[in-house]
Amino acid sequence: MVVTGGRAGSPLVLVSVAALLALYALFLSLNVEAVAGGADSSGYLNHARVLAGWHVRVATRRISALPADRVPDYLYAPLGFRPVDDRPEQVVPIYPPGFPLLVILARLLVGWGYAAKAVLVLHAVAGVVLAYLLGRGFGLQKGWAAAGAVVLAASPLYLLISLQPLSDLPALVWTSAAVFCGLNAPKKDGWAIASGLAFGISVLIRPNCIITILGLAVLMGTSWRRWLSFALGGLPSAAFFLLYSYAVYGNPLATGYGNAAGMFRAEAVPGTLVYFAHWLPLVFTPAICVFPLLVLPGMAPARSAWGLAVCVGTYLAFYAAYVVQGRWTWPDLRFLLPISPALIVGSLLVWQAIGARAGRGMAGLRRRAPLAGAWAAGLALLLAGAVQFQQDKKLHVLALVRGEPTYELACRWINQNLPPNCALACMQFSGAAYYYTSMVVLRYDELNPSNYRAVFAAADAEGRPVYAVLFNWEEKEALSQRMPCGWLKVREIRDATIWRRTGGAGRLED
Repeated sequence: MVVTGGRAGSPLVLVSVAALLALYALFLSLNVEAVAGGADSSGYLNHARVLAGWHVRVATRRISALPADRVPDYLYAPLGFRPVDDRPEQVVPIYPPGFPLLVILARLLVGWGYAAKAVLVLHAVAGVVLAYLLGRGFGLQKGWAAAGAVVLAASPLYLLISLQPLSDLPALVWTSAAVFCGLNAPKKDGWAIASGLAFGISVLIRPNCIITILGLAVLMGTSWRRWLSFALGGLPSAAFFLLYSYAVYGNPLATGYGNAAGMFRAEAVPGTLVYFAHWLPLVFTPAICVFPLLVLPGMAPARSAWGLAVCVGTYLAFYAAYVVQGRWTWPDLRFLLPISPALIVGSLLVWQAIGARAGRGMAGLRRRAPLAGAWAAGLALLLAGAVQFQQDKKLHVLALVRGEPTYELACRWINQNLPPNCALACMQFSGAAYYYTSMVVLRYDELNPSNYRAVFAAADAEGRPVYAVLFNWEEKEALSQRMPCGWLKVREIRDATIWRRTGGAGRLED
């Protein structure tokens, strides 16, 4: 790290770095919204609660007067769950168990109220530290490695995902740890064990992190003892994954995502690659555009260069064919987040090599080449911070997460003001409603004019009032197209609305 007036590694430098990391952690703590919100965040937190109760399958909250043969498949399944094939009265989480397990561990120390926030903040700080360590491990000078850490820490994508309970940030941390340990594995078998352990945890968090094994294969070489050590490190996670998948899905190799083949299409590749080329330089600075040059001779040692290239290339190839709902938006780049430190480090290795060659080639500067490199790294650090700060403001990162508390606020009002035996018709709110309330949750997207009357008639037979909890953009589809009966708006909470069913067909009342 380039610090004026202090030697790198001196107490002053270490204290300064620790202070900066503490300030970063404080900033995150003040802005993180660790609430059960949409499908992903509520799915992970609901999953944590299910596992904490020593369950893998949970009984649905249902209308007992509604015959089983009249129940649409996902009527009682909140977002983040799916019905059990052989037992439709039960649902199982669809998301992997790794992140929920981390939340459960944190709960033992700080309680449920702060568990998700603690996991996010600790992993966000760890991700920045690992980015620096990766840079040093792959041969970056201290200043360049510090610049890489700043690029990651200030990235709008990294900040956005650090402020919500999603698995992408922990996946980045444990993937980075696996790569860092794999890089050092040729030195000592203990590093191979640590790499296997971190790799196994990353796969528990995000099963598609398994493709990192290709980059690790380049970094670790072909020693059978090294790979045996790696396998021993990953064995606990592998055993848990197989047992968990069998208990939940009936197949040790299955995941909650089901058959994902339809999510990948070859015709999507050209458009997705163009999208990557446009947005990745914006969220990680244009400096990463030189990454493809890494494999040229002289940019970095061959093992390092090709290891980084394979890590990044496999992820880009994997997700190039991935079809997101609707179209790609810049927050969807979170799928690539686990290899973002490798992308940044590889790019800075190129810039470091270019700077070193330029310094050696200039008359009178040969003896000053190291000093010139330090100044170049310091300038890169300042520019990276400035560019990322401007991009954070332009993309309104903090504003994107400030809408998340709406879920919790609406559910709190529901608990305080609605009958405890009511049924809540919702879709986007379904995971949050399941997490924050004990009420029956009905997925309105499973209803239509031909079946909603039977569902509501069964609710009436039980004396169970029906309310709808919707965001503004859901109102037309839910109230006019899928459940076209009488509805009375009873509350607005930010951009969410709560409606009470008033009876038969009729116009909406405000």
